[in-house]
Amino acid sequence: MEQTQWSSYERLLERIIAAVRRRHAQMGGDCSPAGYARMLGEALCDENLTFTELSPGTLVVERTVAVTLDKSVDELRALLSASNLAAGVWLACHRAAIEVERIRLYGDTPLVFAEASVLVAVMTQPRDFEIARDEGWYRIPVRSAPKFFPPDYMAFYFTRAFGDQAWSVRYFAPVRGHELLTRRDLLPHEPHHPRAEQPYYKVQLGRLVQREPPIVSATWRRITFILTNGRRFSTAREINELILGPKEHDFLWRALKEGGLHAERQYVIRDERAVYRVDMAVLCRDGVVGIMCGSPLSGSRPGFPLLQFTPEQIETRLDQCLAAVQQAVEPLGGPKTRP
Repeated sequence: MEQTQWSSYERLLERIIAAVRRRHAQMGGDCSPAGYARMLGEALCDENLTFTELSPGTLVVERTVAVTLDKSVDELRALLSASNLAAGVWLACHRAAIEVERIRLYGDTPLVFAEASVLVAVMTQPRDFEIARDEGWYRIPVRSAPKFFPPDYMAFYFTRAFGDQAWSVRYFAPVRGHELLTRRDLLPHEPHHPRAEQPYYKVQLGRLVQREPPIVSATWRRITFILTNGRRFSTAREINELILGPKEHDFLWRALKEGGLHAERQYVIRDERAVYRVDMAVLCRDGVVGIMCGSPLSGSRPGFPLLQFTPEQIETRLDQCLAAVQQAVEPLGGPKTRP
């Protein structure tokens, strides 16, 4: 693959290989298996890469790439097939040289580096998908663009117009650049649109890649943007797993899920008084229970049950927090059955 097409994921492979080659060239007389293993660890430390040892001679770097030393290529392929990892480096060390082979389980599919930024954007019309796929760009209004911009990758959340594929993330692409244009410039066949003169980012995209399996929303929720990282994007199975937040948010959300109370994260609740954005919401048969973790909800008193927990309560008295949520859910008919 040409260098201009390399994803940040692939550049991690190159960093590992280059560091190992440098360390190998500096090796002294210790060419034992233990010496080579020590050389590999030192090479990764040179690059400030984090790694864990699964077994002697088998490492996972940045929770993303598998590295094997003096194993067979088939062993590396088997590891990739049995894990969430999709790329690896096979190394065979000798006194005079080092053999290298890059293994990519999914061929030429560009994979997302763990620390890359991924912006999940809503896509409401099939025509917008056709533009992204065939012309290689996507538009974002400047007034609603996230503060962190541009991202390394963009992914697209389909809504109702996509039929059986609705309420899911099925495609992503690397971001190649962006420019500032008016909507009229981007869509000249719609000159009289109400927002024709408003500024938009034209985000230039690489090739669209299908996300397998798709990331789904079990409650068919609407979103605008979700900014996540490559590690979350590579492992998520549902939309809530993409959302980044304080550790106590993750802790409570997963505990609720394990207890059979599936909560939506960063959820918008509308009632007759106002619109409220809560950290979590448990959808019930006869209403909704809102949850705030830390900062209190601003504005008027909502017309739905609202629980507020401090980070200390979540970390030290989690059972009490779960019991309080369960108690609030029961009068509302219990949690809504997920489709």
